[in-house]
Amino acid sequence: EAVIAYGTAYIRIITIASFGIFGEIIFERLLQSTGRTIYTLVTQGTGAVLNIIFDPILIFGLFGLPRMEVAGAAVATVLSRYVELAIIVITTHRRKERYTFIQGAYSTFRVPGPLFKAVIKMGSPLLFNEALWSIGMSTLTAIYSLCGLTVVSALSINSTISNLFNVVFMSMGTAVSVMVGQALGADDYDRARSTAWKLAAFGVAG
Repeated sequence: EAVIAYGTAYIRIITIASFGIFGEIIFERLLQSTGRTIYTLVTQGTGAVLNIIFDPILIFGLFGLPRMEVAGAAVATVLSRYVELAIIVITTHRRKERYTFIQGAYSTFRVPGPLFKAVIKMGSPLLFNEALWSIGMSTLTAIYSLCGLTVVSALSINSTISNLFNVVFMSMGTAVSVMVGQALGADDYDRARSTAWKLAAFGVAG
């Protein structure tokens, strides 16, 4: 019951961060497609540092703030996510001459039919894959939660350590998508194919 209560409180607050996460991902992917992956490092690095700072302050109620415990961890995540969003949005709009795609981007939110169909066709497999991953992780977490707070805490620590290694492969995946995507955008299929195979071999060897 304690796990459910803590989880419910956390989810209710963390849901607010979803808008910041969606916005950040959109702008980061736009900049990554231009080859500017450094901004992903800056925004997420800043967010991670702020999250580390905010967590103990809000969880334990330091510096005169109220002790929020699990809710404090959620609030810290929400704050850090919106700071990340602010950084990436401001950076993009300050360099309109470089990122010309942002000019007039908010003039209409209408999506042409053919483009919408193309996105659905290409994105559906990815959506299905991510849905399966989310369902699997949610199921595992639900099973572990039945074992008590000690097991849940151990799982959280394990996930943090695992993410330190997973970030390497995730970064490589992003690099591959940017480099291959730019080659495909230039209709240079030979370079795209060559780049994909070279990076795949590098990833396996690593």
